Amino acid sequence: QPDTEAVIAAKPDLVVTLQIEQQKRVADSLNRLGYRVLALKIEKMEELFTAIQKIGIATGCKQRADKLIENISGQLNYLKSKYNSTNRPKVLWVIQTEPLRVAGRNTFINEFIELLGGENAIGPTIQRYPPIGTEELLACNAEVIIQSAMGKTDISRQQQQAEVFWSKWASLPAVKNNKIYVVNSDTVLRLGPRLPQGVEIVGRCLHP
Repeated sequence: QPDTEAVIAAKPDLVVTLQIEQQKRVADSLNRLGYRVLALKIEKMEELFTAIQKIGIATGCKQRADKLIENISGQLNYLKSKYNSTNRPKVLWVIQTEPLRVAGRNTFINEFIELLGGENAIGPTIQRYPPIGTEELLACNAEVIIQSAMGKTDISRQQQQAEVFWSKWASLPAVKNNKIYVVNSDTVLRLGPRLPQGVEIVGRCLHP
């Protein structure tokens, strides 16, 4: 959660926050104090473009914002054509393993998967990041498992740990065919200007 006093000390002309519970209180406090606050919702790729546009307008840099949006869109279209093939692997994206929690279809992660020619191995769910049990896991028949790296532990070590963890479910095609990938969360799970870089990493996992 942002430190309100530290923000005030910086004497900002504009404060940009996210429309999430952890930042709402700070945004409200700054608003009451007369600071100019721009609260953004960025949960899908299209919302990222809207956010960039709003920041561009608020800072008087609309042309630069439009150019950035055009650049990101161009890179995403290139990646879509590069990786989108007739082969549509079923992808299980794991957010955490204990308890097992995965990315559902109403997420930007699902947008990544579909953009790159994959299919979310998890069917429609109420929760965006639902927990799943052993029965659901085996039924999803995932052909690729992508796991978000956790904490500051070296990714290569987390990759080894993931392979040991998933060996318990040897019947899954992803496990049989050694298609288990641990990816850098800082690069892949942040909706920002580096979005194409993260999508490229996912593309290599789906279509190595």
